[in-house]
Amino acid sequence: MNQTDVSVENSEPILSVVICTYNPDEKLLKRALLAVAEQYIPSDSTIECVIVDNNSATPVAGLACVRAFLERCGWARVVIEPRQGLTNARIAGIASTRASVICFVDDDNELAKGYFASALRILAERECIAVLGPGKVVVEYLEPVSEWFAHTFSHHFQERDASRLAYGSAGATWMDFYPPGSGMIVRRNAVEQYRQAFLAGRLFVLDREGINLSSGGDTQIVWEATKMGLAAGISPELQLTHIVPASRSNLRYIKRLCFGTSSSYLPALVNSFPSEKEKWLPSIPSNRRIIVDAVTIIVRHILRLKFDILPIALASFLGSLVGLLRASGSSERGWIYRWVEFLELK
Repeated sequence: MNQTDVSVENSEPILSVVICTYNPDEKLLKRALLAVAEQYIPSDSTIECVIVDNNSATPVAGLACVRAFLERCGWARVVIEPRQGLTNARIAGIASTRASVICFVDDDNELAKGYFASALRILAERECIAVLGPGKVVVEYLEPVSEWFAHTFSHHFQERDASRLAYGSAGATWMDFYPPGSGMIVRRNAVEQYRQAFLAGRLFVLDREGINLSSGGDTQIVWEATKMGLAAGISPELQLTHIVPASRSNLRYIKRLCFGTSSSYLPALVNSFPSEKEKWLPSIPSNRRIIVDAVTIIVRHILRLKFDILPIALASFLGSLVGLLRASGSSERGWIYRWVEFLELK
């Protein structure tokens, strides 16, 4: 039965869908909403959906695609979160929903049909899994890109082609089978632990805020689940398309994305596992060591004629240094931040 025929009145939803968006591209958002509207659920079940408008310049509720979605899907509504940042938007979405399972859908995600039904079945069959994500992610570039660009950088847009269900719980580290934030399915008990830890100030790493491409929230949701003794994983039955507009399919965006990812990991790790800070946090390298490593990166890329990706390699390198400084709570090496500004990495 198509879920658009289902009324949520007086029914407890089996799934809550949270779509966080900030100044969305309406063409992408329309595809994301249509994919949600066309999902299938059991005929005796209901779902709910909240679109979290994260302080967009143009109110999301006024967009034509959103109005059409709300008219079609009586179980959907818009909530507004004025505090900027994906973490704040997700916290608002969690608080505004009530199902025992939540699915986070980005505004550039197009879920394949059967996504919700497959996820709910897998969670019902494996109670140990608290966080589940897509095992197959197809990257669709709205504007043509070179074969080299697609081959080199599609994994930065979460491209994945898993052949089997894989899950586990590995403590203070990150595993290849842990899911990305796109299409992430989370049990309520795990995501509530994440929300309460954030509200209590125990977790402070924020995700993307405006044009800032920092990350960490996806990672910390997974880690909160593993700290509860639960597992996280991916399944090839869960498939989605990650739609990439022209504004992101370029080297400048990749450079900033790599910096944001590299600078976020260690702060997120230390924040989630403070007792293991000494185990995972290396010492801050000397200025001489940093300069030697940077020169080595530059020379290696020049000798290999990889001029295009040299700025990206430097962005990842500087990101790892900034992440180390942040995780250490250090005010040293201030000149690194000046290079970050000079290279326009934030």
